[in-house]
Amino acid sequence: MSIEKKTKCLFGVEGEEIFLDLSRVELLCFQKCVDRSIVSNMLEGIMFKKEFSPVGVTKIDNNTYSLTILADPDSGFMDGGHHRAYAHYFAGEELRCLLVPSKYRALHKPQITVRDIKIQNNSKLSL
Repeated sequence: MSIEKKTKCLFGVEGEEIFLDLSRVELLCFQKCVDRSIVSNMLEGIMFKKEFSPVGVTKIDNNTYSLTILADPDSGFMDGGHHRAYAHYFAGEELRCLLVPSKYRALHKPQITVRDIKIQNNSKLSL
């Protein structure tokens, strides 16, 4: 994991921008499946060095982080970051994250790690 000491804001929540090496740390997730076409598009973006928005995470301990759900205050869009996390894990690339206070930890108790997420052929995803 490399750390860049930058304060960023995502959906009105401030935090420290970090990059997680998902082969070296555990990333806990609460969504069991991701959509194959979305992950495929993200993998293409990763291959072409596209910059993705950070995913919100909280720190459990030095080797464990948990995805959060952050909501856009204007649109109400809920962002958990599972597709970005899985695509970066699959590609072996560091995941750009926003380390936020633990009060933003997801309401869903994290159940699996990013490497245990399954890919589906449709967008009917399950928590």
